[in-house]
Amino acid sequence: MSNAMQHLAAGTLQPWRKRNAPLAALDVGGGRVCCMIAAPRKDGAFDVLGLGHRVAQGLRGGAIVDFQAIQGSILAAVHEAEQMAGMVLRQVVAVTSVGCPHSQSLDLSLKLNGRPVGAHDVTRLLIAGRARAADQEHAVLHTLPGTVSIDGRRTVREPRGLRGADLGVGAVVARSSLAPLRQLIGCIESCHLKVENVVSSAYASAYACLTREEMEFGAILIDMGADVTGIAVFGDGRLHGVDTVPLGGAHVTRDLAFGLRTSRYFAERLKAVYGSCQIRASDERQKVIVHRIGEDGDAERGEEARARLTDVIRPRLQETFAMVQGRIREMASLPTLTTRSHIVLAGGASQLDGVSEFAQETFNMSVRLGRPGFLARADGKSEDAASFAAVAGALALTAGSDGGLAYQDPGGSALLPPRWARLSQWWREIF
Repeated sequence: MSNAMQHLAAGTLQPWRKRNAPLAALDVGGGRVCCMIAAPRKDGAFDVLGLGHRVAQGLRGGAIVDFQAIQGSILAAVHEAEQMAGMVLRQVVAVTSVGCPHSQSLDLSLKLNGRPVGAHDVTRLLIAGRARAADQEHAVLHTLPGTVSIDGRRTVREPRGLRGADLGVGAVVARSSLAPLRQLIGCIESCHLKVENVVSSAYASAYACLTREEMEFGAILIDMGADVTGIAVFGDGRLHGVDTVPLGGAHVTRDLAFGLRTSRYFAERLKAVYGSCQIRASDERQKVIVHRIGEDGDAERGEEARARLTDVIRPRLQETFAMVQGRIREMASLPTLTTRSHIVLAGGASQLDGVSEFAQETFNMSVRLGRPGFLARADGKSEDAASFAAVAGALALTAGSDGGLAYQDPGGSALLPPRWARLSQWWREIF
């Protein structure tokens, strides 16, 4: 059994390490496999050394349905990145929505009996919480500390050295279904790559796209993938929860293929070029060519008003955003969202025309498209496409170049406000 498999079986994953050497992240999604090799810089940015991506074959609904097909997609994407970077990869950080990551809140406590809080007490509580959350059906991806209190009083900024009867920690544990995650790790390792860690796609995208102010005032990151849509909710400078909705851009493509009687390939093309979820008066007059599938299997050329595409796309996005709203309402630790809170969209499906406006109508909040602004290419330009948000966030988490926001435990990295910067030292004091 591989190391990654053993850690999954135990409900843990390998620790993060801060390094200056080139890093590799592998984003395995329902629509695309992307491999990025980058070197961290002193200013916190990354120089992209290699980038490879292929259409994902063999994934559906957050699970592997064709092992050989997804293996081929991974090998092709990794090989392309290796060729560009001029190096051979031995290990990667996997970022994915496989297993449909979701979170639960845990209230952890430790008896102090009047003694001061020690340097390792919070870490011990997080490790205990991680062990409590892991079971035979779920793997724990992240154990993220939030509030810390003494004797049930309000949150303290620096608990170390404070005396009291009880130390309390409110933690958010992100879990994923174990069986599909094991299959994915086995598939990656069959490509002669060691899986160093696994990161939730929504969490990584939020890490790459959200500003500190958005984390503080409240923000919802919606990672619009092909098969699933990930959710990450922030407030008061900390993560409040992650979840996954089993709908994505591929469902829109399938709806178009069925509604227009065309192939999925051509439906994807129509969606990318002419698709929109906003109703515009001119769309009734604008005609688009549709290659219809005839009864004999041959393609027939026909015409449809562009408004017809909107009529198909809009209901599916309404359903997706309604499910997102429902999952957010069910989160146990939901922050107070105000007029200063934002919706941030990431993922390939977020680039569909009119999605930002439609999300603003649905959530009644300010909406923007999230872009990772810290990826620099060799030609000096920024690689800031929304579809690279997850892989960029995984690189930043692995490098630890997060401006002091990360608290590290044995299996993940957490986002915390600046006042928690000293906590990041506790883990390094133990190991």
